Amino acid sequence: MSSDRKQIAWGMIDQGLSSATNFGASVLAARTLTTSEFGGFAVSFSVYLIVLGFSRSWSSEPLVVRYASASPDAQYRAIRRGATTSIAVGLIGFVVVASVALMLRSSIGAVLLVLALFLPALVLQDFCRYALIVQRRSRDAALNDLVWLIVLIGAFAMARALHATATVALVCWALGALVGSVMGLLQLRCLPSSKLAQWVRSNSDLSWRYSGEFILLSGTAMLLTVGLAAFNGVRDAAGFRGVQVILGPLGVLFMGTTMQMTPILARRLHAGGDRFSGAVRRVSATLGSVAAVWGVTLLLVPTRLGEAMLGSSWAATRQLLPIWIAYYVAGGLVLGPAIGLRAKGAATVSLRVRVLVAPVALGLGLLGALIGGPRGASIGLLIGNLVAVPLWWRAFTMEASTVEPSVSTV
Repeated sequence: MSSDRKQIAWGMIDQGLSSATNFGASVLAARTLTTSEFGGFAVSFSVYLIVLGFSRSWSSEPLVVRYASASPDAQYRAIRRGATTSIAVGLIGFVVVASVALMLRSSIGAVLLVLALFLPALVLQDFCRYALIVQRRSRDAALNDLVWLIVLIGAFAMARALHATATVALVCWALGALVGSVMGLLQLRCLPSSKLAQWVRSNSDLSWRYSGEFILLSGTAMLLTVGLAAFNGVRDAAGFRGVQVILGPLGVLFMGTTMQMTPILARRLHAGGDRFSGAVRRVSATLGSVAAVWGVTLLLVPTRLGEAMLGSSWAATRQLLPIWIAYYVAGGLVLGPAIGLRAKGAATVSLRVRVLVAPVALGLGLLGALIGGPRGASIGLLIGNLVAVPLWWRAFTMEASTVEPSVSTV
């Protein structure tokens, strides 16, 4: 097996373990919490994903795009500075989320306050995974996520004697990230660097655009989850989150493919346009097919099994499944050209596509949330993804022979 294939194989194992931590925590929370409490857990999880998106935009993604082909010494320096950036984003998230939590003075506020305390560790653990993959150490990244899973299971086992609340469930999940963040720094054999400003300045051209992409489209589903809670209450947020949980493995697969294929394609870019474009097409075809098969399988799940996984949230989740299956199939078809543009460092082009399609998804999603609750929001997101497919492929085709890779060696 070639080196790249080994990395991809271990990367998929890593993503399976990462999925187990997020999916497993959500399933355990859904089974042990009331619908309202699970709604609170769903809101906090969505807030975490928003902070994580910004952390990746300013730390992980510039590292992957610009340092996948750099020398080991340059990679090491970049990893130290990127780790500092991820911690800084986590601390900013702590201040913002904690401030909001203290103003809410409710059960959701208490959950958000606990989340705020763990945010620096949560985003640092994620950055360490990216850094290990850039170093072609996907097996070590998988080990890190395995430790998180073990801590999660142990924490939930010990917490069974306590009264199950959203706060307890969140702590059980986040403790593993705290351990994983420390372990990640030990695996990388580095401490955060003091040259935060230098990293931010040198990568701001990519980071601002990646942040914009995340806000415009990638964060739309998360923001709509929070919006549903505000418009219709946490019960609707629980149903909206439930369908994301049951399809969560696909989301993790998509993220894992992006993590693994971006540095691989960045290193292979000079091998030739036909080979590069062919790999991009295979990524989209594979992900779209996997999404369709997974979705059809879920539609055949008996009600008893669905309730065993998601408890009382299953009924609302089942109604949204067909829409979200189509959403993920379209998302898989989009991901190939999106990864290709990232490997080329074409952040301006990808941001331009996001600007075109995001208003459709977010506008119709929010309108649908007001009129039709979770179903209306889901339809809005689906329309956005369907519009995105031809636009992404057109943008990639136009850039395939004109954009040079963005690689740093210092």
